[in-house]
Amino acid sequence: MSAMFHAYIDPGSGYVIAGGIAYILAMLAAFFGLVLWRLKQIFGFFKKRPKMSLVLGIVVPMAVGGFFGYRFIQEKTMLQSDFDGRIIILAFDGMSPRILEPMMAAGKLPHFAQLAGEGSYHHMATTNPAQTPVAFTSFATGVNPGEHGLYDFIHRDPKLLGDPEKAALELSCSNFDGGKALPVITAPRFWNYATERGVESVILNFPVTFPPDKIKGRMLSGMGVTDILGTEGTFTYYTSEAVSGADVGGKVVQVSVALEIDEFLYGPRRQSSAGPVETKVPMHLTVDVKKHTASVQIKGGESFTLKQGEWSDWQGVTFSLGLFKKMKGIARFYLVQADDTAFKLYVTPINYDPREPSFPISYPEGYAKELADKFGLFFTQGIPYDTWSVNEKRLTEEPFLQSTQSVISQNRQMLDFELERVKTGIIFSYYGATDLAQHMFWGYADPKNRYLYSKGNPYELTIESIYQQADKIVGEVKEKLGQKDILIVMSDHGFAAFRRAANVNTWLREHGYQMLSKGKTEGGDLLADIDWENTCAYAIGFGAVYLNQRGREAHGIVAPGADTVALKKELAAKLKAWKDDDGTPVIHNVYTREEIFWGEHADEAPDLFIGFNDGYRASWQTALGAAPAVAVEDNAKKWSGDHLIDPNLVPGILLSNQKIENEHPTLYDLTPTILRAIGYKDKEIEALKMDGKPLF
Repeated sequence: MSAMFHAYIDPGSGYVIAGGIAYILAMLAAFFGLVLWRLKQIFGFFKKRPKMSLVLGIVVPMAVGGFFGYRFIQEKTMLQSDFDGRIIILAFDGMSPRILEPMMAAGKLPHFAQLAGEGSYHHMATTNPAQTPVAFTSFATGVNPGEHGLYDFIHRDPKLLGDPEKAALELSCSNFDGGKALPVITAPRFWNYATERGVESVILNFPVTFPPDKIKGRMLSGMGVTDILGTEGTFTYYTSEAVSGADVGGKVVQVSVALEIDEFLYGPRRQSSAGPVETKVPMHLTVDVKKHTASVQIKGGESFTLKQGEWSDWQGVTFSLGLFKKMKGIARFYLVQADDTAFKLYVTPINYDPREPSFPISYPEGYAKELADKFGLFFTQGIPYDTWSVNEKRLTEEPFLQSTQSVISQNRQMLDFELERVKTGIIFSYYGATDLAQHMFWGYADPKNRYLYSKGNPYELTIESIYQQADKIVGEVKEKLGQKDILIVMSDHGFAAFRRAANVNTWLREHGYQMLSKGKTEGGDLLADIDWENTCAYAIGFGAVYLNQRGREAHGIVAPGADTVALKKELAAKLKAWKDDDGTPVIHNVYTREEIFWGEHADEAPDLFIGFNDGYRASWQTALGAAPAVAVEDNAKKWSGDHLIDPNLVPGILLSNQKIENEHPTLYDLTPTILRAIGYKDKEIEALKMDGKPLF
């Protein structure tokens, strides 16, 4: 999983009511007047025709009754399943055979080892690309990205390339339109198929499920749920230190070293007569430099006091979006420093309040509130791990790990709760901590990382510690299995080191496939500064390369057909020959669209997809379409591990208490396996035209 693109989606825009109260009342009066006038006309019509009224009085109720009777019978006919066990799926994002196998061999993961010995253990092929939203969507649908339509964390609109007024790039895991959250994935997923057979599903934090599906059971949305600003997560950092430049993923606010500080919490934009404006809520800070504490008073909330190096509980905040509209959020505070030399306060991205979310984050609608009432407030943001606060050196590793532990705890509580009350059906529970721990702490365990590694450093065994917590979860679930229960433990992909960053647009520029505007030596974010009339190719995301094709891109110059095929072949060959300064191949393989994507949405896929070599990855700048000065550079960030490389180098893992005969399972096999287990016949599964087959 990678999180970097912080485009503003503006979820609050649809909440705004234009005009004043008089205008609204006038419109309502006009509407009801029209309705009453129409009713009077209809009543007069039937009063003059008593026989017609009698016939309609009999026929209409019979038709309505017949319709609902048919639906009832149809539903009863569909809801036939003799499945009376449970399928429990534990998903540990990014769990890698490179870490798992040595730890099992050393006796550090006894429950994984026991499950592998008594049941099955295999490497599991991931998707191309090996990205969390792509991989989990392929798992849930049983089809490749060309069929379900999700290719990357970032989506581009080719018709808007070069448009100075409209953004051509946007987040792909959430979809807001007119103030409403709309589904990203429309292809049916395993819980939809289960619903058709009357089998209950409880889906906890499955990626790309915002807004949630209406299913037989319960769903808490996962990756894709934005923060209250509409981003993947924007923290706020109040500091008395000098501020230069902007933080990635955060808002930095300059404050004074003082005993009393008046500031604001910043919320979504709202419409005003002058255009969109940022909403904010007053916040008063009282600092005690001798005790190293700060008391925080948010307008409308209760005061609380923090010690230096301490996290707060969840705190509520309400933003006004205009007439009758409010948006409620929750946030946690961490006091970094409070003394006579400096003041530093970190605030998490503001999450939707699960008791009263502004957008649906669970199904049924009250499920999130039920969980909050039972366990207390919790992260609702789809990616709750604030990695960029560590990358930008606003938080150290310790508070990051403390926050990570709170997410793991909330995941375990919810799973335990559902294991107790679900007697038959499917239970899915997602854990992102394995993924984020490897992203942020891989370098501390990698002797080749010259920025982070030193033997015996305090974070050298952090990843192992997270794996051991996963092992405990597996053990606890195994103890609760019934005789008919099926346990599946899986990951969507593996992991590798991220030591060197490849600037793909820079390579394209150096080899004559991309030109910059006159006078520019580097290209800015969001594909800025590109001379489209003289550019053949461009890169966005974490390996996607597109041709600037005539008739598709706004300023395309490459002719479809033979010219496109020839250029793709030429580019693929040259990219595969890309060497680092020391002669190491940067790229393991380059895949054409036709090789790896097929289906309804294949024409939306990248023309080429780069499979990077171990140790390399597309740079953060490439993800946003930028072209820095050099083609390859060191990755000196704390984010030092990754999986956005050739998928053949980062397989996931699959364990089960069932015997799996297929030695080479793929993510596409999981949904057919689930469907067979709940009663679907093989012919029915074949008719769904999935890309996988049942494993048992």
